[in-house]
Order: sequence, then structure tokens, then C-alpha cells
Amino acid sequence: MLDPWPGLTPLTALLDTRNEEWTAHQVALCEVPAPAYGEGPRAALLARLFRAAGLDDVHLDELGNVLGRAPGSTVPGRCLAVSAHLDTVFGPEVAVRVQRDGDILAAPGISDDGGGLGMLVALGTALCEVPLKLPGELWLAATVGEESVGHLRGARHLASDGVRGRPLDAFITLDSSAPGHIVRHGTHSANHDLVLHGPGGHAWGDFGVVNPAVALARIVARVSQYNLPEAPRVTFNCGILEAGYAPNVIPARAHGHLNLRSEDAAELRRLDNFARRAVAEVVEEVSRKRRDGPELRLEHAVTEREGGETPADSPLVLAAVAAAEYRGWPVQHPVSSTDANAFMARGIDAVCLHSGEGGGEHTLAEWYDTASRPAALAALAETVLRWFALTAG
Repeated sequence: MLDPWPGLTPLTALLDTRNEEWTAHQVALCEVPAPAYGEGPRAALLARLFRAAGLDDVHLDELGNVLGRAPGSTVPGRCLAVSAHLDTVFGPEVAVRVQRDGDILAAPGISDDGGGLGMLVALGTALCEVPLKLPGELWLAATVGEESVGHLRGARHLASDGVRGRPLDAFITLDSSAPGHIVRHGTHSANHDLVLHGPGGHAWGDFGVVNPAVALARIVARVSQYNLPEAPRVTFNCGILEAGYAPNVIPARAHGHLNLRSEDAAELRRLDNFARRAVAEVVEEVSRKRRDGPELRLEHAVTEREGGETPADSPLVLAAVAAAEYRGWPVQHPVSSTDANAFMARGIDAVCLHSGEGGGEHTLAEWYDTASRPAALAALAETVLRWFALTAG
């Protein structure tokens, strides 16, 4: 392998020999709750770790993203950010205590994105202890709002405003558990948040008034009847469906959420239009067929996550592919929805890379293999240095 920098070998050696240290940081970060819009305590811990490592200009921006600059960065110059997301899909009611069995860590959020956050601390520490002169600026960033209803708000802010007023030229997010997976295609998605209101009442005595729970169930059932194409891939999901507090009560309120996705923007638009019609038709039908009381009232908010694509011949993809191939990893380019979407949508090169092997993401049975971290860190370090080498000019 040709070193992009003479310092690559000692850098990767340090990343390997200190693996237990990186595990301790990953566990500590994972055990701090970080639901959507509640990432503050985890952000504070990560900022302390960044400062202890020796990163320059560690700060939280106005949205709550944690940022630190690698020493050895040259300003001005090409600007790259390596990132992981702070938030998880789990609410504060989920008590997280990491369990360990040999190399395997188990806990909600330990891989997604505890694996990525641990990688950030490791890379930052190594870059501070093995000085390298970079022909540009390297930032480590931990973003808010990647999961759930966060709407990629942290990544969107970095994509639009950059760091300290300087635009980013490229972006790497660490949010994949498969070696050799280099995500350069961002899934298009639409999120429908539905709140239905009625008068409520007794299940027997007030039968015939609009029932928000029944209406919501009908909406979900109707959307599920959409005729999915064989290709391109299209998916729908109802991840939130809640109403009522007793079996003999007609609820006054029901809340649901539909997540619609496709690797093709036109296909997503077709599914999105179908879902919008389904919502409107069910609300109209339920109100028309009621026997008593007011009509069903709807609050319907739709947010979208634009997709995009980073070209296969871009310096960022070429650097990532070279690092993966050197390690014998079969290179694949799956389609996914990550913080990289925010940059792809603006035409900025972005990829999602391997952060160590894991599984069970978004479940209570999530796990992470700490033995896979050194190779993932070496590939990341090589990708970063190769990108600087390819773009230096």
C-alpha cells in the first residue's frame, strides 16, 4: 500500500493498540440518553472527550452539533468533516446499560450510532498524538437530529452553513455496520405526522361519533394497499400508532406516523401522493358517516428527506474504495438514508462508511463487535488522508 502520508502507519498502529480505551468511551457515550431533541447531555460528554484528546476549537454550534478541529489542519484549504450522529431512536424511558460478552457489546444504540461516536473519539485522539500536517482543514463533528423526527437538522445546518462560516467540501458519516459498504446514494423519503381529533366519549353510550383511532387504523391499512413496484425499491412503514387510555373509551386523539421511502424520487412522489389521498379520503369518509358530534379534525405535517448521489469517480469515493479494497472487503454501494443525504442534496460529495460490525439496529437487541473497530478505524484514517492527497492542489 502507498501511504498517502508518511504518518499513516504510526497513526493506524495507535488506533489498534488502544482499542480498549475506545471501547470505554463508546460505552460511556451510549449510556447517556440522547433521544431526538434531547442530545444535550451526550453532546456535553463528547465535547469533554474532544477537549481531553487535544482537538482544537471544540465547541457546540447553535443547533447543538459538537465540533472539533484536528491539529495540523491548514487554513485555508480544502475542508472535510468526519461525523457521527448523537441521537438514538430510543426515548429517555429506555434505561441503557451496556452488557459485554468478550468482544461483543450489547445495548440499545451501541452500534447506531455508538459505534460512530467511539470512532470519532479514537480518530481525534490519534490525530492529536501522531501529528500530521494536513493540506487542508479536518473537522470531527457529532450531529443532532439524524434519527426519528430530527429531520437531519444538524447535518442540514452543516451542509448549508459549514463550520465557522467555512463551507465543507466533503463529508463522511460513520453509520454503517458492514465492512466494504460505501453508501454514496441517499434514499428519498417523506414523513407524514398525523394527529386526529374527535370529541371522545364512552365506547357504548357515544358510539357513532368520529373515532380518531379507527380512522388512523384505516389510513394505515389503505396506504399498505399501495401496489409496490418490483424496482426501484419502495418501502412504507408505520412506526408510531397511539391513542386512548382505556378499552371502553373512544379516544379524543390519535397520533400516527408514516415513513415512505424510495431510491427513486419519482417513485417516492407517486407513493407520497397516494398516501395524501388516502388520508384525505379516510378523514372525509369517517366524518360523513358519523351519527353524532363534530367532524374529525386532522393535523397533517409532512417533512421530506431529499436523496442524492455522490459520483463514483469523486475523490471521496475513490479514497474510500481504495481503503476498503486494500483490506479485502467486497465493495458495495447500498442505498440508504443518513446524514450524508443533507450534503448529497446540495451537490456536496458525501458518503457513509463502516463504523465497526454490529446488528439489531433500532431494537433492544442491538450489538457491536469491538474486535472489528481497529480495521474500521484504519480504513477511515486512510480514506481521510487519501482524500486530502487527491484534492490537494
